[in-house]
Formats: sequence, C-alpha cells, structure tokens
Amino acid sequence: MVHLPLATCTLLPASLLLLAACGSRTGLDASRDGPGTTVDAGATVDAAPVGDAGGASAVLFGGYDGVTPALSDTWTFDGTAWTELQVAGPSSRDSAVMAALHGTLVLFGGEAATVTRPSDTWAFANSAWTMVDTSGPPPRTYAVMAPLGDVLVLYGGLSAADFPLSDTWTFNGTRWTQVSVTGPPGLSNALMAPLNGKLVLVGVPDTAAHTWTFDGATWTDLGVTSPTGLSAVERAVMAPLGGKLVLVTGDNNPALRPATTWTFDGSSWSQLDVTGPPGRSYAVMAPVRGKLVLFGGVNDGNITLGDTWTFDGSTWTQLNVTGPSARYAAVMATP
Repeated sequence: MVHLPLATCTLLPASLLLLAACGSRTGLDASRDGPGTTVDAGATVDAAPVGDAGGASAVLFGGYDGVTPALSDTWTFDGTAWTELQVAGPSSRDSAVMAALHGTLVLFGGEAATVTRPSDTWAFANSAWTMVDTSGPPPRTYAVMAPLGDVLVLYGGLSAADFPLSDTWTFNGTRWTQVSVTGPPGLSNALMAPLNGKLVLVGVPDTAAHTWTFDGATWTDLGVTSPTGLSAVERAVMAPLGGKLVLVTGDNNPALRPATTWTFDGSSWSQLDVTGPPGRSYAVMAPVRGKLVLFGGVNDGNITLGDTWTFDGSTWTQLNVTGPSARYAAVMATP
C-alpha cells in the first residue's frame, strides 16, 4: 500500500503484437533481442507529434483508499459519466504507471496489496486486460511513463529498497529496452508528458523544481524557472491540453500551499489566475474530449478524495457525478 510521508477475446493493434492467442497470456518472443538490452543513446527515437485532445474515454485503475489494501478495479470516464468495467486484470496495486501506445494502454509496476513491488507489464484494449509476457525494468513505484514516437519512455521511480532511480527505459509494444543515456538525478514523484515531439519531465532533485526534455537520445535540463509550490514528496499532476502542458501543484496541506495551475509552452512556465480543486496529493489527471479530467487524491487530513473535476483551459469545474470510490495513487490515462 502507499505510505504517505506524515474473459473476452481481445485483439490489440497489430503494431503492438501483444496477443499470441485469444484469452491467453501474450507469448512475446522477448528473447530474440534479449530482455533489458542496452542500446546506444545516439539511436534517436522518432519523435512524432502526440495529440492532446484526449480520446472518447479515460481509463482509471487501482489505487489506495487509505484503509483497504490496494485496489484492482477498472473504470472509464467519457467526460460525463463514470462506468466500472467488470473485467479481470492486474493484481491489486497503487503507485504504478500507465500510458498509451498506439491506442493501447500499457501499465507497469507499482506496489501490490501484499506490499511487494511487481515488475509485470499489462496491456488494456477493447475493454480487456492482457498480461504481456516480457521482462522489463526492475520493480519500482512512482516512476513516470509517456509516449514518444513509436515507444513508451519510462524514467526513475523508487526501487524496492526505496532508493530514487535514474534509469531510462523504452517499451515498443513487444519488449523493454534500457537506454544508455545520462539523465536527471534519481527522482520519484516526478511528472512527465509529451509536448512538441519531446517529453517534458518536471522533478525536484534538490530544493527547487527542474524541467528537463528528452528527445529520444538526450536529456536536457532547460534551466527555466519551474513552478513553485512543488515539493519532493507531494505528487502533482500534469497532462497536455491545447498545445501546452497543464500542471496542478500537489500538496496535502492546502493551508500552506494551495493548489495552483500552471502551463508550459515548451520554453517557459506561466501560472494561471484560476481557482481549481482544493489542495491534494497523488491525484490523477488525463485529457478527455478536449478537456482535462482530474480525480481523487488525499488531502491534509489524510482523507482520501473521490471528486471529479474538469479543466477546459481557462476554468475548473467540479462535476456532480458518482464514480470510483475515494482513492489516491491510482493510474489514469486516455488511449
């Protein structure tokens, strides 16, 4: 569980090659190139633009409600209503990572209800989960993962021994590959999202937040003034919208640091003069139908939250909807 500081036949897209047989674990030949193969950082990934309008529905999985060991339910949100899917999938867990690759969601790692850290990989498409039979990064929690061209890029997180990690991995739908590249220092509770053909990562390695970009070959510290109100241990949320990134600061003591909303255009951060969700940590946020959807988290009283908010680029709106139970450290992404 999170520790705060205080059977349908599914055919995935052919490009992923994820299913070997209907209803079975995927039989990927991960050994043909060798799991965990290290590649030269000079092999630049094709950084095709990634849309930020969001698909028809976001998908939410798992999390921790503060009482029950980690959850394993799957929900979708179409911009208006939440729907629980009665599907079998990954084991109960929180603090995993999930991102979309060619319309299929890929989930990795996290912390299980047994307080172990699995290193399994799962794919979600056509309303069904499939376990991907491939070796990948070592176990970790609170990593970040986002799409870049034809791969997903995973960075950092907390190791099984709770040490911040600084490794970079890619997943092409078939296998994981460790990238031989020097990146940011070891980070957990960082944020990462695509913008203008690169990945933007925000983290707090020392006393202030830093902003890096990754083009598939090189990590670059932009040296720009990053959002204030971020701390190393209270997770914020970030997602693309309207050609920019939107970041909502995360802190479970709003009296000290109320939540603020920032945008990043690729070169500089700007704080928006808007009133949004009350301060919280470990919420989730994803684009759906041209808006951002934010759900859950935990507040300064260690009370888990189950509220749903949308942001259209200028205004935050709390929706009067019934959805997942209150939780934090779930994962949510849009195919």
